[in-house]
Amino acid sequence: MGLLRSDLRARRGRLTKGEVLEAIKVPSLIIQGKDDQIVLSASSDNIARHIPHVSRVDYDHCGHVPFVEAAEQFNRDVAAFMQRVHG
Repeated sequence: MGLLRSDLRARRGRLTKGEVLEAIKVPSLIIQGKDDQIVLSASSDNIARHIPHVSRVDYDHCGHVPFVEAAEQFNRDVAAFMQRVHG
């Protein structure tokens, strides 16, 4: 059973990060550069594991700013995600 926003506010400070992520009910997209040294792939894996409706894209030879380092691919992937979500 999902948590409502008011439930989240009432329980602030008592929720695990997983519970907060599991409360996300909208389709979500994680784009990860495989060479990212700021947000490690294991962290993105953990986040993705907890969000119910998540899509994940990993970029080879890309660091922390895929929207700059792989701008064309990033734009294509975001556009494809939006098309899947909104038709």
